[in-house]
Amino acid sequence: ASTHYRKQALYVLLLANLYVYGSEVWGVSLKEDFGYWDKHTIEKTHLHFCKTFLGVNKKACNIGCRAEMGRFLIKIDIDTRILKYWIHLDSLGDNNVVKQAFIMSKTLNDTGQKSFHSHIRGLLEKMGRPKSDILYPSKFNIRTGIILYSLFLFLLFYDYLHSFIV
Repeated sequence: ASTHYRKQALYVLLLANLYVYGSEVWGVSLKEDFGYWDKHTIEKTHLHFCKTFLGVNKKACNIGCRAEMGRFLIKIDIDTRILKYWIHLDSLGDNNVVKQAFIMSKTLNDTGQKSFHSHIRGLLEKMGRPKSDILYPSKFNIRTGIILYSLFLFLLFYDYLHSFIV
C-alpha cells in the first residue's frame, strides 16, 4: 500500500502541478462544459495516469477511476487557483501594474464584456455565492467556496451519470 501512496504522491508532485502551471491566467478561457473538459488533453493525461495506476482498461469509467484514486477533475484545481489568484490580485497595491489590469477587468465586466472578472462572477454564481462577494474578494472564504464548488460539481456529475442510465 505504501508503494501505491508513493506513486500517487510522485504523480501529484511531478505531473499534476505541471498541468495547472499558470492556469490562474489561461484557465479563464476554458469552457465550463464538462463533456468538453473530459476530452481536454490535460484531463485525458490525468485519466491515463489514473487508469494505468489502477491497472484498468482504458475504456473504464472515468468518474469511477477518479473516485477510486480520490481525485477530481483537473478543472477543479484550475478554478481553485483562479479564485486564490483573484483574492491575491485584490490585495495588491493600486500602483501595481497587475492590479491595474485587474481594475480594467472589473470595468470590462461592468460594461457587460467578457473578462477575468466575469469568469470569477460566473464561478461565484455557480457556488451559490451572493453577487456582492465579487466586490469584496478579501472577505470571500476560499475553503467554504471550494466545498460549495465541489458539491456543485458532484451534482453535475450525478446528472452526467444519470443521463447515461436513463
